[in-house]
Amino acid sequence: MMQRVVCQPDSTLTDLGAKIIVGGKIKAQFKVHRSHASLINNLPRKVLASPTLQRGCLQRCSAAPQTFSVSDLPPETAAAWQEVATRLENLGLTPPQTEKCMIKAFGWDSQGYWRHEKEKEIPQVDQIDDVLNFLITIGIATEEEQAELIAKFPELIGLKVELMEANVAKLQKAFFLKASALTGMIKRKPRALGVIVDCEGSCEGMCTRCFAHF
Repeated sequence: MMQRVVCQPDSTLTDLGAKIIVGGKIKAQFKVHRSHASLINNLPRKVLASPTLQRGCLQRCSAAPQTFSVSDLPPETAAAWQEVATRLENLGLTPPQTEKCMIKAFGWDSQGYWRHEKEKEIPQVDQIDDVLNFLITIGIATEEEQAELIAKFPELIGLKVELMEANVAKLQKAFFLKASALTGMIKRKPRALGVIVDCEGSCEGMCTRCFAHF
């Protein structure tokens, strides 16, 4: 018997009203956060048929993820955050871009990139200046270029200069890149600056920070 999940817009912007439909009849209804809709739609039939899933797992999916707000930070942390935000906005990033970049760069959301290396780190303007000064040394000197690179790869401003220097040296050695060729490569693939592993064909499960991509 045909069984499917239908996700439709709910009364809120973040939730979808989801229904489990079996043989044309609604067997269960629940709310699913919008970010989980594609996941729910692709669940196998046996999984969808599970009463436990219908009563429990899907209810847990309805919980919206925690949202970040500068107003929730302690005063000292908020002041440091705002100082860095102002520095980035002076480069030409918009306030929404700046907040998005900082959340990613300092581990205030998913750990897909940092893998718990950074967790809700308090940003410091000196660190940002160190990164910007480093970019100048590799030919990315204008504020427009720097802002574009940060928007493309937000985690950049959370990287240590020593790591980036080592990765630039590795790129130069591996691909014989110099001057404008190196600058162009970094502009196209800024993630190369954050590489920490080189699996060389034996995957270590850290693809976002692996030299094999370059």
